[in-house]
Amino acid sequence: MHQRIEKWIDTFMANRASERDDVHIDQLDDKYHSAETWLDGALAALASAAAIVNERELSVTVAVELFMREGDKPGTLQLHSLEDLSSSSFSWTPPSLTIYRRGSEPWRHENRYVPIQLSRGSQAPPWKRALFQEWFDEAEGNYDRRLWLVAA
Repeated sequence: MHQRIEKWIDTFMANRASERDDVHIDQLDDKYHSAETWLDGALAALASAAAIVNERELSVTVAVELFMREGDKPGTLQLHSLEDLSSSSFSWTPPSLTIYRRGSEPWRHENRYVPIQLSRGSQAPPWKRALFQEWFDEAEGNYDRRLWLVAA
C-alpha cells in the first residue's frame, strides 16, 4: 500500500493544475474491501501518506474522509474515541485518502467542519485533528455525515 500511496502523491504533485485528489482505500489495497476493515485501512493509509509528506516536506495536507451512516435527525452520531466506531457506523462508501495543496483545504473556507476531540485509546493517532461534517441532503431527505482525520 505504501508504494501505491507514494505513486499517487507523485502523480498529484506532478499535476500542478489540481488542487485536490482522493483515492478510496479499497483501491490502495484489496484487503480493505469489507466495511469491517475500513477503519484500519483508513488509519494505515493516513499514517503512510503523512510519513511520505513529512519526509519529503511537501506543501500539502493529507486526510482521510470517513463516510458515516446517514440519519434522519441531526447530531445523532456521538464520537469520542475510535472505539465508538464500528462497521455499522459507516455508509456504503469506503473511506477516501485525500490530498490538498496547502491553503485549499475546504475546512479553511467553509464552516460545515466542526472540530471534535477524538482519541485513539493508548495509541498515538496518525491525525493532528478530527473534524465532523453534517448537513441535510434535501434530495435524499436525510443528514449526510463525514468524519475527517487530518494529518499533515
